[in-house]
Amino acid sequence: MQGQLLAILRHEAFGSNNPIKSTRLAKRLEIPERMVRHLIRELIREGYPIGSRVRPPYGFYYIRSLDEKQEYAAQLRSRIHELFGRLYDLDRATAQAELTKQMEMF
Repeated sequence: MQGQLLAILRHEAFGSNNPIKSTRLAKRLEIPERMVRHLIRELIREGYPIGSRVRPPYGFYYIRSLDEKQEYAAQLRSRIHELFGRLYDLDRATAQAELTKQMEMF
């Protein structure tokens, strides 16, 4: 299954201008979308340069250049930054709620 997915990405989704949505990949491979994402993570761990687009055109693609790699890396860094911000806000909100709860005890 992993080999079939890799072949599709290499031949039909070569470059960030030709991504394929996970729904389409799932239908072609006759597997759930979650399995597609799992297989893609495995391929990346094995060293295959696979990126994804979160703006149109959406989907996964086989990275073909250093520019595409850098563009995808910047996208990942932005998502990481956003997640850290959300985590910080959550920690702050729960700390404030805990402090308020403790003060109500007095």
